[in-house]
Amino acid sequence: MKKIKYLFTLFFLFPLILLAQQPVNISGKITDVNNIGLPGVSIKVKGTTVGTFTDSKGSFSLSVPSADAYIQISYVGYLSQELQVNAKRNFAITLQENNNTLNELIVVGYGTQKKATVTGSIATLNTEQITVTKNENVVNMLTGKIPGVRILQKTSEPGGYENTFDIRGFGSPLIVIDGIPRGSGDFSRMDPNEIDNISVLKDAAAAIYGVRAANGVILITTKKGKKDGKYDINYSVNQGWQQFLGMPEGVGAVDYMLLTNEKNKRSFASNFPNNQESTFSYGDMQPWLEGKYPSADWIGAAFNTTSPQIQHNMNVDGGTEKANYFFNLGYMKQDGLFKSGDLDYNRYNFRSNVNVNITRRIRAQILTSGHIDQKNQPFQDLWTIFKYAWSQVPTNQIYANNNPLYPNKMPDDANPVSITDADQVGYKKRTQKNFQGQLTLEYDIPGIEGLKAKGMYNYGYNADDNTDHKRAYKLYTYNAEQDTYAPTVVGSPAYINRSYANSVSILTQLSLNYTKTFNQVHNVSALVLLEESHFKSDNFYAQRNVTIPIDYLFGGEDDQQLGSMNVNGLREEATRSYIGRLNYDYKGKYLAEFSFRRDGSNKFKPGADQWGFFPAGSIGWRISEETFFKNLVPTDILSNLKIRASYGRTGDDSATAFQYISGFNYPTLNPNDNSVWGYFFDGKFYNGAAARALTNPDLTWFTAETKNIGLDFNMFNGKLDGSVDVFRRDMKGLLALRDVQIPGTVGIELPQENLNSNRTEGVEIIVNYRNKIGQFGYNIGGNFSTTRTMDRDVIQGLAGNEYSNWKSSRTNRYTSIWWGKTYAGQFTNYDQIFSHPINTGGGNNNTIPGDYYYQDWNEDGVINEKDDQPIATKDIPLVNYGINLGLSYKNFDLNALFAGATSFYVQYDEQYAEPLMYGRSALTKFLDSWHTVNPNDNVFDPNTQWVPGNYPAMGSPIAEGTKAVQDASYLRLKTLELGYSIPALTLAKVGIKKMRVYANAYNLLTFTKLKDSDPEHPGQIPDASFDHGARGYKYPLNRTFNLGASISF
Repeated sequence: MKKIKYLFTLFFLFPLILLAQQPVNISGKITDVNNIGLPGVSIKVKGTTVGTFTDSKGSFSLSVPSADAYIQISYVGYLSQELQVNAKRNFAITLQENNNTLNELIVVGYGTQKKATVTGSIATLNTEQITVTKNENVVNMLTGKIPGVRILQKTSEPGGYENTFDIRGFGSPLIVIDGIPRGSGDFSRMDPNEIDNISVLKDAAAAIYGVRAANGVILITTKKGKKDGKYDINYSVNQGWQQFLGMPEGVGAVDYMLLTNEKNKRSFASNFPNNQESTFSYGDMQPWLEGKYPSADWIGAAFNTTSPQIQHNMNVDGGTEKANYFFNLGYMKQDGLFKSGDLDYNRYNFRSNVNVNITRRIRAQILTSGHIDQKNQPFQDLWTIFKYAWSQVPTNQIYANNNPLYPNKMPDDANPVSITDADQVGYKKRTQKNFQGQLTLEYDIPGIEGLKAKGMYNYGYNADDNTDHKRAYKLYTYNAEQDTYAPTVVGSPAYINRSYANSVSILTQLSLNYTKTFNQVHNVSALVLLEESHFKSDNFYAQRNVTIPIDYLFGGEDDQQLGSMNVNGLREEATRSYIGRLNYDYKGKYLAEFSFRRDGSNKFKPGADQWGFFPAGSIGWRISEETFFKNLVPTDILSNLKIRASYGRTGDDSATAFQYISGFNYPTLNPNDNSVWGYFFDGKFYNGAAARALTNPDLTWFTAETKNIGLDFNMFNGKLDGSVDVFRRDMKGLLALRDVQIPGTVGIELPQENLNSNRTEGVEIIVNYRNKIGQFGYNIGGNFSTTRTMDRDVIQGLAGNEYSNWKSSRTNRYTSIWWGKTYAGQFTNYDQIFSHPINTGGGNNNTIPGDYYYQDWNEDGVINEKDDQPIATKDIPLVNYGINLGLSYKNFDLNALFAGATSFYVQYDEQYAEPLMYGRSALTKFLDSWHTVNPNDNVFDPNTQWVPGNYPAMGSPIAEGTKAVQDASYLRLKTLELGYSIPALTLAKVGIKKMRVYANAYNLLTFTKLKDSDPEHPGQIPDASFDHGARGYKYPLNRTFNLGASISF
């Protein structure tokens, strides 16, 4: 009887089952909370590739397999939804904005954490925030976006990658890419399209990296594949045109001759009481005045005003829960400003990230990446090219007799047109190849829920392959009487120099991770990790003179050939580290984190000093989760308020390695250029050897103790969020020599010791607001940071007098103090000079109207070095800030980023400060200088009439002190981008998923008081090396205009 009942039941239900499996047509409209239709929303049948998009009004229609099917709705900036069809055929769906960032996963050292429970000072950027700025260098793309990260571009030289950047003024940070410590050059060379996110660890959060984390850590995480069963093919192109900022203009021939005559009159010994004969007469000037001779435009002849650059990128990402992948290929080419076209840079990037679930418990990750780049430039050093082009005399013609076949012979044999031409002077080629390969295996240990074992091995290889080919070439002198061109051979002997350097770095990690929630309120996670690293590098070079046009060493001559290596490039270093971390939070309300790292390095003597212990701890309290607080403040007003504090100790092992070993250094190197010192015996050169410095068996790493107090908040349903941080870092055991306390008669070099200390303090603030009204969205944000370092304990000797002791003292004094005189004005007439009570030098008998005068700070009646006082700060800005703006309407978007800095000063010398220097030409700005009304008047005659100007007369003392040191504070429109996303329904007809086109500008506007240069272009600062600013002759910065598109299939 029961069987018959089952059969009857099955008989009557069978049609319903069939009906349930029939395809169902559904439709509907998707709106926001303001009931405005949302175009381009994705509607997809769960577990299939079937889907569609809403039209311009937010409407859609879709055929689903059955009434049991689920549809998934997703839209950028909104919370996703998942709905079952059931009996419903028409849907009215409202999407909520996704303003809640508290559940975002933040990358931290050796793991991830929810943003809500992070207790350290960590700033993040995602790929969209990074790539909105278009630049050849990823580091420049971060400018103004992260509080505490200070960046100066310095130059836009193709392949130069020359930035100054730090975190909180601490110094160069540790760069970690996908868990592997790398160099800043590797970061700069990344393709921005392969970066998923960046985290900046600024306080105790960095301590888990121990030995090299004293200056903070920048974590870069690359993209991984999706797991939705689909794959995307993405292509983007960016075509840019560079303009060059701060390029000076040289005077013409007549102005040059007039300025030279003015300078010729300035010498008191030669022109008192009567003027000596002018260098150039009217007859000398007449051919240029009449236009018979053109002024040589050396700058225009050597340099373009614009040059192109282009970037291409293609990547594929996709996969399933079983396996996913991300493949990326990028190409970038940047041309330089030389008209010869012989300065350029090419770079190729590749990346392959594959994740596979081998079994239910075992997962594997294989990451491979690399880059190949090549920089080409003329043989002449670039800074000298700018120096000669900016200072070349305009009466000298570019070509002998204006014949383009014969470049004119110039002083120093430096014809700017020739020295920018690789076909004449030769070339330098710099090629770098880098490869990284990483394998990670992760295993869920059975029997203990939440316990995972992980092993990782990374192999890194870098090779630098360089060629310097110096060519001999000819410059010519024209003999008008004989109508002949006399050649002069320049650059002889010609030679080829080949150098090669490689390095291998290996990193291995073994770790256990444990994550568990107890009683649904106690959240615990723990990590223990063993890490070992090994680095080894080697190099060599060879050089031969060449007499035939061949670019290879085998074509050179045996005589005078060279072969050696850079001794400082021969290295082998190893470290071992034991790492641990424990995280705890109670209901996401009370938060705590404790970590330690024990590092050992082969740089130090085996024993206790070879190891360093670096602990850290941080706590947090989410007051907004307390019941009493929720009763006081509604959550829709203030949804998150967190107070946090941290302490951590980090280290730095940058001390000279192996100082505990005595013996000899062989060969002996010249510290200025690393050339080998030695001796000649019987006409043969022998390498020298020198005794090593005294040993210091107690040398170890210096330590940094960082303290941070911070406040995080989210308001108005996540529309407003921000953070405030106050920090202090104390560094102890900084390296110094005791040579100021031990007389030089000891006769041996002293070792470094852990002697000095300093303190860095500062404040950071970041605030962001975002909202959407209908189809109009907007966001505005800003960040501010300031930092200052003070020396605490410094080993110093005593100076010769009280003033010098006060001036040179560094103990308990801020660093980066710029000393100089205080400008008081310009003399306007001889009466003022005669009555001036202060001796400006030589009894003021060589002083004329237009000359500068300065404050007699010590009131001794004489202007000299004893009048120097603190007038500015040197190095990079003390205060940095950024402002970001974003607008969106329908398919249009507009983004702007302003970056600014204050408490920033620069000084420019050489041609920027002294016209006609080295007997050469002048820049046009010096036409605004004091000069006599009558060119033949004597400048020392009190009756001479003057035409005032901004600068003193030619030959007068140049500016110094506060007149020379300029305020370079600036506000710069770093990024401006207008984009348009083509409607998804339009694209779907041709099989395209997404497409966006844009116009973009970089460094579009700059607001600054600085004259005649770009504020980021470095000048010269006291105590800095020549390389810091090359006396103002560094390659200029660029402004770029870009057009681009991105497309996804």
